[in-house]
Amino acid sequence: MAERMGQQPGDAAKIHWVGHATASLQQVDRSAFENETFVAHPVFMDEAVHKGFYEGFSNNLLWPLFHYFPSYGSFDEANFSHYQQANARFLAETADLVVSSGRDRSFLEKTLTDIPVYLVAEHGAFLKKPAQHRERLDLSTDNWHEPVRAVMRQLVGQFAGSFVEEEKTAIAWHYRMAGVDDVEAHAVELANGLRGIASAVPLAVIQGNKVVEVKPTQHSKGTVALTIVEQKTYDFIVSIGDDTTGEDMVRLLPNWAYTLKVGPGTSFARYRLARQHDVEALLQQMSDVLTEM
Repeated sequence: MAERMGQQPGDAAKIHWVGHATASLQQVDRSAFENETFVAHPVFMDEAVHKGFYEGFSNNLLWPLFHYFPSYGSFDEANFSHYQQANARFLAETADLVVSSGRDRSFLEKTLTDIPVYLVAEHGAFLKKPAQHRERLDLSTDNWHEPVRAVMRQLVGQFAGSFVEEEKTAIAWHYRMAGVDDVEAHAVELANGLRGIASAVPLAVIQGNKVVEVKPTQHSKGTVALTIVEQKTYDFIVSIGDDTTGEDMVRLLPNWAYTLKVGPGTSFARYRLARQHDVEALLQQMSDVLTEM
């Protein structure tokens, strides 16, 4: 495949080749597989999987079908399973999945353990790359916590069902379960009041879906998304978000990226999905297409 999107006009296309590689190449530095015009992506897999994928399913079924010898083709369930596993490995080599959330870093790592994804926790404060240790991107001090916490706790006492969630780099007041008609007006007042709190650390006050959150402005979902995108040239980017913080990604990603907003509200995203269920349906359709390739 050749890189196109994201390149500057006049740049030469760079050819990418993805293929199975023997275990002896695992210790070779990745820079050895790349030059100015060509990048080889070695994919390492179990030999049984490779044999079932290549010698089994590809040679015994796909080759006869695509060369007009259907009577010579034979289907084997085990070989097809290996074919799917191999394609998943090829996809993992060429595609990066990023889960960017406001949730706590430990929760994300526990929930998505053993899955090769980028984890962006606490709205960009922490980044964990696949098979690497997490790194803290927000190095600001937390001496701003106490005045923010004190203001939020006043509302907890006022609105039953609401609560304060405190993370290492953010504090949030959640009021989804408050069940009071005028709670939204108080949320607006809270956000305005928090913006006036004096702090040595520049703070961002985020009004999300039934939540008011305060965090340092140094990092966001958008800044981390931009950092990841700038690591290498991608030819396809999909960004899906359902709250205010997702707009940070929409604004900083390339304008050709497929950005989607879930639910109501204003957005700079190019497309919109009505509800969470539609996201699941879209991802399933994308997965089906990739499986059939």
